[in-house]
Amino acid sequence: MTRTVCRQMLIALGIFCAIPLTTVLGQAGPGRGYAKIPKGAYSIIAEIHAKPGKRKDLRAVSCH
Repeated sequence: MTRTVCRQMLIALGIFCAIPLTTVLGQAGPGRGYAKIPKGAYSIIAEIHAKPGKRKDLRAVSCH
């Protein structure tokens, strides 16, 4: 191989390897912080409705 062909192949290989890396490092949007969550952590999400007249009581026990 000539030096020019070898150099072009190295440039192409560098670009090919850099594209997935920039995709991972430039991650944005939902899901980007999952790596920071400690192993074994969990979350509970629930939709609850108060009985008539009990809204304040329910909010007091369900909010921090």
